[in-house]
Amino acid sequence: MRRLLTLGLVAMASVVMVGCGTDVAESDAPTPEVDKEAQKKSIDEMMERMKASAGNKGYNSIDSGKFVEESAKRNAEAPKE
Repeated sequence: MRRLLTLGLVAMASVVMVGCGTDVAESDAPTPEVDKEAQKKSIDEMMERMKASAGNKGYNSIDSGKFVEESAKRNAEAPKE
C-alpha cells in the first residue's frame, strides 16, 4: 500500500511540475485573419454546387460579398476572451 501511495505522490508531483494540460504558446497566439476573397470564393463554389444538385428548383442564392461583410462585422462585435 505504501508503494502505491508513494507512486501516486510521485506521479502527482511530476504532473504539477510539468504543468500538464496548459499550453502557454496557444494562449498567447494571435487571432488569425480571415482571407475575405478566399471565403467569398468558397461560398460561391458551394452555392454553384448546391444549385447544380437542386436542378434550379427551390433554390435561393445569397450575395456572398454581403455575407462575408456581415460575418466580419459579427466577428468584430463578438466578445473577446
